[in-house]
Amino acid sequence: KKTQRDCIKREPMNKFWILVYTVIAIIASSNVIAAAQDGRRRGREDRDYKDNMERRKVQLESLLEKTKLKLDDHRAGRHLLADEELITLEKRIGNLQKKLDAWKEPDQAMIDRMRERDEKRRARKLSRAREF
Repeated sequence: KKTQRDCIKREPMNKFWILVYTVIAIIASSNVIAAAQDGRRRGREDRDYKDNMERRKVQLESLLEKTKLKLDDHRAGRHLLADEELITLEKRIGNLQKKLDAWKEPDQAMIDRMRERDEKRRARKLSRAREF
């Protein structure tokens, strides 16, 4: 059974842990805000966006190839798909091909759109960090 004396002994320890937690939370939130502000100030070069597009292009090409293989398996009768899946795969192939064609030669307008989207993302991250 807890006595009043036990509670009094633990009270300073509880206050200590509350203080430690508060200090850690303040440090963590200030680091997040500083990182978000630093990222906004630093900016990215055009080549960073082009490198990112190249990585994404490789992923899209891989996804396109896998999708085409699934469609070929269906047409060969090795793995039949439901009508809905077949329509979805055919649409996906068209959409992926359009995106890859658009990315063959990235123009400055595309890079500017990516930069604007990146800045908006950083601003949202910063506002969330300030709310914390």
